[in-house]
Amino acid sequence: VHPCSALGTELARTGFPPDLGFSPKDCMLLYDAIIGVEVPDDVKKRVQALHPLNFFKDLLYIKKVDAQRFEKALKQELYLWSKNGMKKEILELIGRLTKALDSGIKTLEEATEGLCYSVDYLKEHFMALMVDLLNADFLPAVVFNLNRDVCEDLVVDMLFTLEDMEEKALEAEGFSGKKKQKDLSKLKKQAKRARDKKDRNKDEDAQPGDEEEEGQFVEEEPLYHVDPRFSFIQDGQSMEMGEMEWWLNRLLYKTKWSRTHPLIRALQRGIGVHHDELH
Repeated sequence: VHPCSALGTELARTGFPPDLGFSPKDCMLLYDAIIGVEVPDDVKKRVQALHPLNFFKDLLYIKKVDAQRFEKALKQELYLWSKNGMKKEILELIGRLTKALDSGIKTLEEATEGLCYSVDYLKEHFMALMVDLLNADFLPAVVFNLNRDVCEDLVVDMLFTLEDMEEKALEAEGFSGKKKQKDLSKLKKQAKRARDKKDRNKDEDAQPGDEEEEGQFVEEEPLYHVDPRFSFIQDGQSMEMGEMEWWLNRLLYKTKWSRTHPLIRALQRGIGVHHDELH
């Protein structure tokens, strides 16, 4: 979804949100949409001057600062549209930016007869959506839902699906028990080295609040094994073992949960949940 898709026609009054930035790709998509809108001749001249071949014509190569100037110029042009009362043109522009999205939503609504907005449909297809986002390199992502129970259900459903897939895959490969035991032993050794290092550097590694909670962390429990093939944590994305253990211990102490709690297991597969009741 293009960042401009959510903007209204009152930019002259509201201005662009200060944290709404455009990537170079966003800028090109926006310019392509702009030149497709029928505008007065004076506006056409300004738009033509914004053509990349004109805007960057004196540059041997385009630097980041040049791309930012192009972004600023596009935003200024849209500001002028709003200031001059070109609401119809702005709405047409937004329609061009959202055309593919609108078409996809309409197709989905027709194919599901409107059931795509139900909780059951969401739960049934949520895992597939996350896998698609993973394969498209669009993760990490934040998914919003106003129902707390639905938030937790989605996380737990994904967890159980991944655990079931992992178990079946390992059994099919003949590694189920042996592989888990080997990997678990490796994790235990890593955790022990992390604890030993922490003990040797206790003062150096101390975090705010350690004084109050020292000695109050939960007792060690068996580590949870995760096959990276069935996790949303990709290679090189996981926290250092000692740091992960430190934060996990704090979380377990504050929540009074065990390491086998579904939301803890999900967290170790790269799936988190947050809402007011989890403060």
